[in-house]
Amino acid sequence: MELPSANAVCFGDIPTDIIGRILGHITAFKDVATVCLVSKRFHAASAEGSRHRRHLSLAGALHWDVERLRNFIITTLQSSCLTLDMWGCTFVTATSLRIIPDFVLRDLKKLCLWGCTNLMDQDIADLMIRTPKLTDLNLGGTRASVRTLRACTMSCPKLRVLSLAFCRHLSESLAESPVNTKDECPFHALASKTELSSLNVVGVLLNGTSARHLLEANVETRRF
Repeated sequence: MELPSANAVCFGDIPTDIIGRILGHITAFKDVATVCLVSKRFHAASAEGSRHRRHLSLAGALHWDVERLRNFIITTLQSSCLTLDMWGCTFVTATSLRIIPDFVLRDLKKLCLWGCTNLMDQDIADLMIRTPKLTDLNLGGTRASVRTLRACTMSCPKLRVLSLAFCRHLSESLAESPVNTKDECPFHALASKTELSSLNVVGVLLNGTSARHLLEANVETRRF
């Protein structure tokens, strides 16, 4: 059997803070939780990793409560986040969003809230104020409305990609707020005051005027 070289480095020789930096690249919540259970050293290293983690996915975290979310955020994110994926997290409410510290959201560039059906349109609008550097936003299947579009227009000037697919409440709010001129069109305002280049409105009913102004906005639009 070949003996290890005298210069070989064993895993046990690697400093805990270096292991922590490596673990900081783990993004899926299940993997983050599993790593903490490996050993006391990995648990300590994971705490160090929370200082370097810039991407986090809670996709698939079903039936969580606010306290569990609070504890998870506190232990896994100790720095500003660039990507936050909450796809399908139906447990998320306004209270859930309020417990996320501002320092976690201030540099956020990509946010997915697809299927977060318990968020009201005002809750989403309030969140936009806390995420001024957003470039990519997925609100598919949420209660997003015209109010949400206006919040994005006012608070997210760097927004480039927006998905509003199957936002039934947006269809309803557009029907209740008839658009007669280009200046009244929330899509036109969004395109003119942000960097929007891609918009997904599959499953959203647009009236003729809104559709025309959207076409004139020079934004790549997916409608079907």
